[in-house]
Amino acid sequence: MGKLEARVPLLGPARALPIALGVALGAVAYFVFDAGLLIAVAFPVVAGLVSLPAQPLAFIRRRMTRGLEIGTSMSEVRRGGEFEVLVTVPSDTRLVGIDVGLVCTELYDREHSHTDSDGHTQTSRETARAVAHEAWLPVEVVPGVQSVRLAIPGGAPFSYKGACLSFEWEIVARGRRRRGIDLEAGHELSVLP
Repeated sequence: MGKLEARVPLLGPARALPIALGVALGAVAYFVFDAGLLIAVAFPVVAGLVSLPAQPLAFIRRRMTRGLEIGTSMSEVRRGGEFEVLVTVPSDTRLVGIDVGLVCTELYDREHSHTDSDGHTQTSRETARAVAHEAWLPVEVVPGVQSVRLAIPGGAPFSYKGACLSFEWEIVARGRRRRGIDLEAGHELSVLP
């Protein structure tokens, strides 16, 4: 593998810079403007959350979701095939909309270079994510189980797990709320060639 063996840590420059800026703003708020400690701590926390990529936010939403469920009786579907998805909608008065989606995520390795303060350049590999396909359908906000039919496009990528390139498929239900954290539930799906 050569020089590209190290993985980029979770707290890379893209996340560290907003957090450092948040710490600086928090310190200014605390020492200069005599703001409370809670306000000073809020700056780096918010900056850290804003700098998170979309996937960790989905992880947090899913861990906090109660009641919204999604599933299918089929674990494998061929490209060009249709299948039925069952969505369980909770009785949550804050829900203003629910969407059911079919999402294919491409994961690929890319080279990442970072130059430190001494001028030394380090090269490593990081895994990047991109949406290869997604399609969403609205679902009525009515408590109970609802059925939705989805189709895998014939020309879409199939499920694949490689060393440097992968394609992952998932069915997702998202519930938008007026206030609070949105709901999200997901279920992996294997798409065959």
